[in-house]
Amino acid sequence: MKHVILVGGPRFAHRKIKTLGHEMTFIQSPEEFRAGDEKIGVRLFVMDACNKDLLGELLVGLNNYKHIDGIICFKEFEQEAVQHASSLLNLPRTTLKAIDYTRNKDKMRQLLNNNNLSHVNSEVVSEMDDIYKFIDKYGYPVIIKPKDDTGSRNILALFTKEDIAKAADRVKEFKGSFLIEEYLDGPEISVESFTLNGKHEVLTLTDKLTTGYPNYIEVGHTMPSALPNETQLEVKELVKKFLSLIDHTFGPSHIEIKITKNGPKIVEAHVRPGGDCIVDLMELAYGYDLYMIYAKAVLKELDDTEIKETIDGKGAAAIRYFIAQPGKLVSTSGLDEIEKMPGWFRTFNPYVDGMEITPFENSFTRQGWVMVYGKDNEEVNARAEAILKKVKINTTK
Repeated sequence: MKHVILVGGPRFAHRKIKTLGHEMTFIQSPEEFRAGDEKIGVRLFVMDACNKDLLGELLVGLNNYKHIDGIICFKEFEQEAVQHASSLLNLPRTTLKAIDYTRNKDKMRQLLNNNNLSHVNSEVVSEMDDIYKFIDKYGYPVIIKPKDDTGSRNILALFTKEDIAKAADRVKEFKGSFLIEEYLDGPEISVESFTLNGKHEVLTLTDKLTTGYPNYIEVGHTMPSALPNETQLEVKELVKKFLSLIDHTFGPSHIEIKITKNGPKIVEAHVRPGGDCIVDLMELAYGYDLYMIYAKAVLKELDDTEIKETIDGKGAAAIRYFIAQPGKLVSTSGLDEIEKMPGWFRTFNPYVDGMEITPFENSFTRQGWVMVYGKDNEEVNARAEAILKKVKINTTK
C-alpha cells in the first residue's frame, strides 16, 4: 500500500482516488474545510498549504513517519508550495518554471510575445493614465485584468470612452500594477492536456459559454468542441509548443484560448486539472477519468497507453450554471422536474429558501448547475438550454 497526499480539490475526486486502495492524507485550507473532510483519508491537516516552508516542513516530517509516494494538487494557489514539497521528497512534479509562468499572466504574455507565439499586444500598467496611453497606441477595445488571479475575477472590457469610468474603480481594487491587453474577438475554448516524461498529450477541446461584455464570466462548457478539424489541429500544435516553452514536464494542464481571425491566442494557462466539472464532463463524454490518470501518474502506476491523445468521443457532455438575480431567495421551481428530462445527468442544488443570492460578479459567485449528456455537440447544447428554461430561481430585494 502506497501513501498519497491530496491537497484540496473536489470530494468526488478523492472518493475515486480512494478506490486505488492506498493510504490517503488530506490537506485542506481553513476556508474550505467542512464536516466530513476528516473521513477522506486516514489523517487530515487543516492549514495554509500555500505556505511552502510550512508545507515542506510538515510533509518532510510526515514522510519520516510514513513514507510518502506522491502528492496530488488540484488547487491553483498551492501549486508552488506543492512543487517545493515534492522536490524535497524527490516525487513526480512539474517544474517551478511552468508554475511561475502560468501563475503570472504578465510573465506568460511576455514569454509568448518574445518567442513570437500567440502574440498579443499587452503591457503591465498601474495608473489610469497608462490605460489612456495604451488605448492611444493600440485603440479600442481592450481588456484589463489582474496579473495573477483566476475565476474571471476583476476582468473588465473597455470598448468606448464611456467604459473608462468603470475602469477607475477596478484599478483601485488591483492595489498595484495590472495587465492591459488588446481585446481578442472570437469564440473561446479550453484545452485539457496531460504531460508525462515531457511528452504532451492533448486530450480534449471544450467550447466555453460566457456572459460576454463586460466581465466575461463562464456560465457553461460543452465538449467536444464544435470547431472545424483544421482549427483544432492548429490549437493542439499551439498548446504543445507552449507547454514545451514553459518547461511543463509532468501532470495535467488547462489552457484557455480565443479563436481569432489571426489564429488561436492563449488567454491564460494552468498546470492543474480544469475546474467547473470539466474533468467530469470528460468522463461523461468519453469515459476517460483524468482524476485517476493524474493519481496513477503521481504514484508511478500509469501505463502510457492510458493517456490517449485526441480521445475518440463516444458522445458529448455539457454543464450550465443557473443565474439568479441578487437578493433573498423566495422560491425555486423545476429543479426536481429536470431530472426526468432527456440528457439530465446531475444537478448541484445549493438553494435554501431565505438564503442570500450574492451579485453575479465572477466564477466564485455562481451557485447551482446542471450537467447534461447527448450524442453530439448539437444535441447536448439543445438539451442543456431546454433544462435551463425549465428552472426558475425567484428572489426579492
